[in-house]
Amino acid sequence: MTMSQKDKQIKKFIDNKKTIKRFKTHTQMMDNGCIEWTAYTTPKGYGDFSLHDGEFKLAVRAHRFAYALYYGIDQLPNGTDKTQNRKVIHHKCENKSCVNPRHLEAVSDRWNLGRTNDKNL
Repeated sequence: MTMSQKDKQIKKFIDNKKTIKRFKTHTQMMDNGCIEWTAYTTPKGYGDFSLHDGEFKLAVRAHRFAYALYYGIDQLPNGTDKTQNRKVIHHKCENKSCVNPRHLEAVSDRWNLGRTNDKNL
């Protein structure tokens, strides 16, 4: 399976000390154990983190960057297949702005969608 353009950029910046330091400045530890993203969040509540090298700039999901940073880029599910069998990063804490890698897990899209539907019943 091929890696998405955004994941290729995560791979490019994952070992960059300046990028990691900048990432950490946009986080805040909460009493409930979540590490919340304090920079831009999407209308759905997910954190966006900008990767840039002077010429190129791309926003990636902050929780995907955190997952790759903690578990390794090779553990990041590529999520490129268009079926519900693809893997996505799920927030076990149900806090979309959380970037605590211990609150994140790779699950199938089908499982994640089912979990979302269960909450809305």
